[in-house]
Amino acid sequence: MFSEALSDKFQHLREHCKTHTLEETNVMFKQEFGKYLSEVFDKFEEVPIASGSIGQVYKASIGEEDFVVKVRHPGVKEMINKDLSILFGASKMVGKIPYLK
Repeated sequence: MFSEALSDKFQHLREHCKTHTLEETNVMFKQEFGKYLSEVFDKFEEVPIASGSIGQVYKASIGEEDFVVKVRHPGVKEMINKDLSILFGASKMVGKIPYLK
């Protein structure tokens, strides 16, 4: 569907996304669940195994059970809501343009 050059650019973006700190993850986890990571997980890897445009993924465990934990980047929810508001506003404006016959 896309050219190889464009696909390569997108692959680079996917593979080199900015990460946020473990401290930020811990604060957001506490805000969302009322507990710090150390109060829930026996082990929580400090370095994410992946990061994307929406969030990042960590390895964690409780007892013998292993998990992956995906955490949104700080502020991403607000950014998505703003983007959606802009898109909905633009679509309403476009919907008011009269069609030419």
